Amino acid sequence: MDLKKELYLLPFLFFVFLALSFFTGCKKDNSPAPSIHRFFPVEAGHGTQLTLEGEGFGAAISENTVTLNGIAAKVIHATPEKLTVEVQKDTRCTGPERLCSGPVQVGAHGKTATAEASFTYVPQLVVSTVANLGAYSRVEGYPASIAADQEGNLFVADSWVEGERASSCILKISPEGEHSIFAGGIYSSAPLADRQLVRPYGIAIDKEGNLFVTDLFCIQGETGCVRKISPQGGEAHIFSRGRAVTGGFLFAIPSGITIDKEGNLFVTEAFGFISKVISTGEASLVSGNFTQRYPFGIVVDSAGNLYVSETSGGDSQACYCIRKMTLNAQGEEQTLSTFVDRRFVAVDGSTIEWFPEDMAIDAADNLYVPDRQNYRIWKISPEGELSTFAGNGQPGYQDGPADRAQFNSPFRIAWDAKANSFYVLDAKGDLTNVDGQPRFPSIHVRKITVE
Repeated sequence: MDLKKELYLLPFLFFVFLALSFFTGCKKDNSPAPSIHRFFPVEAGHGTQLTLEGEGFGAAISENTVTLNGIAAKVIHATPEKLTVEVQKDTRCTGPERLCSGPVQVGAHGKTATAEASFTYVPQLVVSTVANLGAYSRVEGYPASIAADQEGNLFVADSWVEGERASSCILKISPEGEHSIFAGGIYSSAPLADRQLVRPYGIAIDKEGNLFVTDLFCIQGETGCVRKISPQGGEAHIFSRGRAVTGGFLFAIPSGITIDKEGNLFVTEAFGFISKVISTGEASLVSGNFTQRYPFGIVVDSAGNLYVSETSGGDSQACYCIRKMTLNAQGEEQTLSTFVDRRFVAVDGSTIEWFPEDMAIDAADNLYVPDRQNYRIWKISPEGELSTFAGNGQPGYQDGPADRAQFNSPFRIAWDAKANSFYVLDAKGDLTNVDGQPRFPSIHVRKITVE
């Protein structure tokens, strides 16, 4: 083709190009625009499933985006007429702004639909796992207790012993998840007298951040004691030694410990005594009415009343219950009554038989009790009404909304006043016995908080 013919074809080719561009540009996108007819529930919290009904949604999960008040939801099921999503955490709703309500939007096929109604995020109790103690230290046998200070740090008493080897320490876990040995250490064939801690058990923390720890055997050949550890950790000094009283010896085997608003300590021990330790370290008898029983968990309310969980030391009269004790002006037992018996009727009408061990108490004087027999955490009002705080009553291990979460063997609990959260030691797996020592496959720290 010569040059002249090519020049004649240029207008024709240009016309073809314009025609193709016109028809291509006019081609319509036949994908329907999404439309939301309704969604439910209109109020929900973190982890709740929400359903959207309408038309024009993507047939595949990946073809849809859903936002609830500007927070992306997780799409878990999709058809052109229905979407199922999981509500994600909205931290704005738990802060001072409380931005809880907003639009519901669905994106599909490059288009966006907005529902007529607004969605309201409702903060709710959620259970999560914050630590596996086996990953931090030799806490692999039977952690004795857990406590939280005013800065949100967690402290776990590790009282693991196997022959000459022992892990006798206090483990610290910071709010960021950093871990360290706060006091004591890992020992191998070390004389008991050379150990800062021998068998640490209960932990109480004062307003200044000092830890008070019950040690079952302070020095070889002697009874237990209460040790004091400064906020910086390290040395675990003997703060209070027991003394002889009628019928026995204080701190023979001390276990539970709590502190009141004046800084007085109250200690339970295996031989049935409850003692009081004042700021000088002097110990006095509060009650001896638990002889031949086993008082363990102990807390004090805002009025100075003591609550003590009572289990059996071989005595058939033990109530497996929680006792309430009022004190006289001298700090001695005035009245002792059963606050919650071994069998009780919960708020939902069900009859429960439990085995209370440990307790925590909040600023409103509600008690919280882990129950390994019923796989849940109980909340007890100051009037003695019981309701399920967390756990669905089935053994297992599942995080999520508190009413659907599962606990395997919850046995210790602490309240974090700063965050208004609770921390539970939960054994994942079945309790076994190794060389005479109770051993769990793994111990996890579970957190219960509002999200």
